Amino acid sequence: GSEMCIRDSNTIIFFFSDHGGCVARGKGYLYESGLKVPMIAYFPPKWRHLANGAKGKENGLVNFTDLGPTVLSLAGVKPPKNMQGKALYGKFASKEKREVQFALAANQLHHFMPVRAVTDGRFKYIRSYIPYRQFALRNYYQWGMPSNKAWDKLVLEGHNTNPNWKLTFEAHPAEMLFDLEKDPDELHDLSGTPEYAEILSKMRQALSDHIRVTGDLGFFLPTSRTGHILYDKVRKEKYPLNELYTLVETAGTATTASLSMLEEAITNPLSEMRFWGVVGYAKLAREKQISSCPQALLALLQDSNPYIASEAAYAAAYLGKSQESVARLIIPTEEKYRKIGYSSLECLSLDPDMRDCIRPFLSELREAAETLPRLENEDAGLMARGILVNLGEMDIQDLYGPEAYKRGLKFNYGRRAMIPLPN
Repeated sequence: GSEMCIRDSNTIIFFFSDHGGCVARGKGYLYESGLKVPMIAYFPPKWRHLANGAKGKENGLVNFTDLGPTVLSLAGVKPPKNMQGKALYGKFASKEKREVQFALAANQLHHFMPVRAVTDGRFKYIRSYIPYRQFALRNYYQWGMPSNKAWDKLVLEGHNTNPNWKLTFEAHPAEMLFDLEKDPDELHDLSGTPEYAEILSKMRQALSDHIRVTGDLGFFLPTSRTGHILYDKVRKEKYPLNELYTLVETAGTATTASLSMLEEAITNPLSEMRFWGVVGYAKLAREKQISSCPQALLALLQDSNPYIASEAAYAAAYLGKSQESVARLIIPTEEKYRKIGYSSLECLSLDPDMRDCIRPFLSELREAAETLPRLENEDAGLMARGILVNLGEMDIQDLYGPEAYKRGLKFNYGRRAMIPLPN
């Protein structure tokens, strides 16, 4: 008892949660439902002087990057300049009020789809760099949840009466702006409203600057991280980051005026440049701003990088080359790359206009759905089944199959009892 008392009187406690739960638009999304978490800091009386007079509730912009510098500051250590966060308390607490803060998402399981966000607390800007990649591309631990399955069923089977429910299943604007005060659910995009043009521009610039100041490496393909530390490699080789960032920002907002830049990018020896060039073509193709498939783009279906080949197949499918494109996504060059092709195929299968292009390959998909593993949430068998669900060939309730449900029940009944039960 006395030991506990001494420990409690000497312990500053930080309480916070993980980023969003496994709920619709939760973990992995840059909406507030996937970002906003509770945080409580407790200072025992003996150490309350380190709280710098903070009382009760505060509404400043605070994020996880602040925790490291804060702990150092409480210990009397000055946080190094390369730490992005600000110390909230202690000897080196920052006197500057943060004006904006940032959030990042890289992928939903096998779906590479970088998204960034910035907020000033009132307005929130979400920038999607591959805007045709629907947010509803599945990560299969989340899509085992009854709420997600119910959501899929309503939207994919056409039972929904609320247009907001299907937003996540559709391509979205590259830029979205929300007023968190008036629209806490982030449903009403203000990016095209003239009266908010100045706020949109300010947020866009803040994010663009942040990407460059931090040397954001989130636009490099997952395959670029194998065998070395990317941070060191980029610096050692003096990688043209600014050129890459300009291309990335252009690709997701491409117009026909961007074609000369995209044309150059898809023959670049650097794989990231080729990939983002393809993204620009795919965006234009999906929006019917272009109608013919350049030979250089078609050639990328054979690119040695599976991400480039899959994205090129997606683009070419909208440019009159759907059969060779879908074949490329269905039949991988190597088994280990199957899920990358399936990611683009899932993206295509959520577009009602493209489902008939996939149907000639139903037998291959059904065979994959039955024979490939689906025990773990990363397995290709689940992705094949998910594509069949999108095509209306399988019920979402059968995604995992009855044996997985039984396994889950057995696992949960074997857990330690929760005492006391939550209210």
